[in-house]
Amino acid sequence: MSLTVSLNRPTVFGDAKVASGTITFDSSYPTGGESLTPALLGLTQVDTFVGQPAIDANGCVIPSLKRSTNVLFAYWVDTSVDGAEMAEVADTTNLSGYTFDFIAFGR
Repeated sequence: MSLTVSLNRPTVFGDAKVASGTITFDSSYPTGGESLTPALLGLTQVDTFVGQPAIDANGCVIPSLKRSTNVLFAYWVDTSVDGAEMAEVADTTNLSGYTFDFIAFGR
């Protein structure tokens, strides 16, 4: 499947281009993450990516970009008291209800 990226107006900060906006996963998260190329963010290179966690009654989902492969992962944090650690969201999980704000610095 794919991601939906909505960009705010890009800006420049020093010698870096800054992209911000929202990202929504689709209804079937694939193990190993989703492709998120710099071009989808209006950049040619991503130096830093910060994604805002999405929290609901079931817990917290955190986006994380692996810049070397341009793959966006989703990690689940269990908010119950069972002591579970953070782990990648399971294959085919529906994340379409989660929207993540992000900011990315690059070129």
